[in-house]
Amino acid sequence: MLLIDLLIALFVAILFSFVFMLGIRWERKGNVGIVPPAAYIFIIIFIFTWAGGIWLVPMGPRAWNIYWLPFFMVGLVVTLMLMTILPQNRENSSSTIELVNKEKEKRVEMETVKTLSIFFWILLLVLGVTIGIHYLS
Repeated sequence: MLLIDLLIALFVAILFSFVFMLGIRWERKGNVGIVPPAAYIFIIIFIFTWAGGIWLVPMGPRAWNIYWLPFFMVGLVVTLMLMTILPQNRENSSSTIELVNKEKEKRVEMETVKTLSIFFWILLLVLGVTIGIHYLS
């Protein structure tokens, strides 16, 4: 059961990560980390899909004796939420205000990256614990 849940969540996460990368484009400013942004997106979609799929009420069609619709719906909702909250690629404009504030923006961006990475790891820990509780109970 664990392996099939994992595989369904993995398939759904790959599918929605691919759709996400086609649907949104953003610019990567400098080196903000060692992991590309697409990997973070995939991990977030995957862990939410797995946790949500195993905890939601089983419904819909079955595959390998597993209800896959909860996995699909959680993956869809998380992907749509990520598409709405992540910034999209803006047109390059060379206004004077942007040029003056560029250094300040870099500092703010680095602080934002630090804060979001802490939130990311806490999120992974909490969702990992919920997955573990499901399989241990």
